Amino acid sequence: MNFSQYVEGNALVISHGRICTSELVSFLQNNIHIVKLNLRWVGIDDEGAKELAKLAHLTSLDLGWNQISEKGAKALANGNLSNLTSLDLGWNKIGDKGAKALANGNLSSLTSLDLGGNKIGGKGIEALAKGNLANLTFLNLRTNTIDEKGAEALATSNLTHLTSLDLKCNKIGDKGAEALANGNLSNLTKLYLSNNKIGDKGAEALANGNFSNLTELSLGGNEIGRESAEEYVLTSLKKRREEMEKRCKTEVAKSREESHPGSRLDEIQQVSRNQSQDSLYSSGDNRSTKSLI
Repeated sequence: MNFSQYVEGNALVISHGRICTSELVSFLQNNIHIVKLNLRWVGIDDEGAKELAKLAHLTSLDLGWNQISEKGAKALANGNLSNLTSLDLGWNKIGDKGAKALANGNLSSLTSLDLGGNKIGGKGIEALAKGNLANLTFLNLRTNTIDEKGAEALATSNLTHLTSLDLKCNKIGDKGAEALANGNLSNLTKLYLSNNKIGDKGAEALANGNFSNLTELSLGGNEIGRESAEEYVLTSLKKRREEMEKRCKTEVAKSREESHPGSRLDEIQQVSRNQSQDSLYSSGDNRSTKSLI
């Protein structure tokens, strides 16, 4: 197969076909300038994943919609992919064991991870929350089997650098929403919670949560009675953020005044002294000039 025809710059993209993985790996090992690999819908199985795990120079690997199970996930996790910053395994079948392998593997450089549609439940989520993936800023876990306990694990995880979290089509409920709201995910700017059995109580918790940076939110397909729930939550968070900023500025100003109570008076007195000295010097200069004349 002529893989060169699928190369664009530093990326190789093949989709909706069948490939010989060993031949592809050989080609890529001879073309290490190709650091991004996208292989969606090409029938890659666990053996194929094991071959791809040899590509130490890759920084981005997209294997969405293939046939990779927990064995393939383990091969990728324990392989030579320590330079990967982006990994997409969406819509495979890695399950809890596969998620655990990824969490504890050689993938600590990852900043983006997509595991949507992989039948990952509580044990897998707990592993991800406590694993070696603390550098993640983007995490997609939509369409898995995550319940309130999974949400609680994420809320108290070491994934504090996350700015985007997708939990659409799970079942975290009100308690899960409350856990996320009260957790340590304050760096989130995007949060997707559509179709999660969240009610008014969960929405209220989100509106009062630790999401001072949140600008994008999805809550469609839940059980929230309030119309425009997303707008309500974001507006509430924005209002709280503005109030906090205003209060912070006031406290800073007050702190400065308390730490230097006489600073303003000192400034006025210093200006007065300077003006007096200037007047004195000016008067002395005039007298000197007259004596010379």
